[in-house]
Amino acid sequence: MTDAAVVRVVITTFNHERYITQAVESVLLQEAPFPYEVVVIDDCSTDGTVDELNRLAERYPQRFTVVQPPANRNDLHDFGAALDECTAPYLAMLDGDDYWTSTTKLARQIELLDAHPEYALACHAVHPVDESGAASHVQYEDRRTRYSRDDLWSACFIHTGSAVFRRSAFDRLPAWYFESVAGDWELFLLLTLRGDVWFDPERMSAYRVHAGGMWSGIDSRRQAAQVHDFYRHQQRAWGRGFTRNRAATLSRAVTLAFRYGEADQRLKSWRWLTEAIARSAVHPSDAHGPSRADVKRMIAWRVRADRDHLLRRDRETAQGRTDDRPDETPL
Repeated sequence: MTDAAVVRVVITTFNHERYITQAVESVLLQEAPFPYEVVVIDDCSTDGTVDELNRLAERYPQRFTVVQPPANRNDLHDFGAALDECTAPYLAMLDGDDYWTSTTKLARQIELLDAHPEYALACHAVHPVDESGAASHVQYEDRRTRYSRDDLWSACFIHTGSAVFRRSAFDRLPAWYFESVAGDWELFLLLTLRGDVWFDPERMSAYRVHAGGMWSGIDSRRQAAQVHDFYRHQQRAWGRGFTRNRAATLSRAVTLAFRYGEADQRLKSWRWLTEAIARSAVHPSDAHGPSRADVKRMIAWRVRADRDHLLRRDRETAQGRTDDRPDETPL
C-alpha cells in the first residue's frame, strides 16, 4: 500500500469462496502506470472466502488490505467508510463474484477522466457470464457514450465492477446514503451532481449471473419490490429534487408499471401505469417519458396480462371442479 495511490479499488464480498480469487487477481494484475491500493471488505463470510483471502495474502504480500466487521451487517457502513476515508483522487468498485477482463481497464478509465473533467464517473459494457464463467444468455442493449442524472434515474445501467469515479465528486457521503436499498445505484446518482457519466462500449469486466447473486439471484417479484423501495427512498432522500424532476417521477411509474407489473398485482400495476399515462399527457415532449406509442403498448400489455390472468383462473377453477367430482366409473 502507498499514500501516493491514484486509485482505491474497493472489493466487497460475502460467501464468494468460488469466485473471490479470480476477482482479486483481476485487480492485482492491472497494468497501470500509477500506484493503486486495494481494499477487500468481507462481511463475515461463513464459507471458505476468508481462507481464500489468506492464501491470496501469502501469494501477494502487502498488495491488499482485508476489512472485516465484528458481525455480519449486510449494510453500507464499511463500504461507505472505505469511500469516505479514501485519499486517492479516484475510486473503483468490484463485487467479489465478478472480475475484470482487461488488464488496462484502470489505466484507460483514469486517462479518460483526467482528460475530461466534465465527467464524474466512467463505466463500460460487461460480459454477462454464468457460475462457471461461460457466456450467459443474458444480453444488454447498446448504449450511447454520455449520460446525465435524468438518464440514471430512469434505470441503473452501470454495473458495479465497471465504475471508476472521482473522489472529489462528494465531500462526505450523506447520512441518507447509509439507509440506501440500492447502494451502488444511489451512489452513482449522487456522483452525477458533479458531472456526467461516460460509457465505454468495450467490455472490460465480467458480471456473473447466478443463483447466489445479490440481484440476478432473486426472482422478478423481489426485484420489483427492491426497485419500488429504491424509488421510495429516493423520494425521501432528494425531496423536491425528486418530486419536481419529471424524469425521476415518470421513470418510477413507467419502470414499475411496464417492467415489473405482475398479473397478481393488477391494481398496483394499473395505478403505476395510470400515473405514467397522466404524466406523459401533461409533458408529451419529455425525452425521458413514454411516447404515445409507448402508452398504447403499455395499455395493450396490461390488458393482455389481465386477460391471461382471468383465463388462467377460469381454467384452474374448471380443473378444480373436475377434480372434485365423484368417480362415476361403474363398479
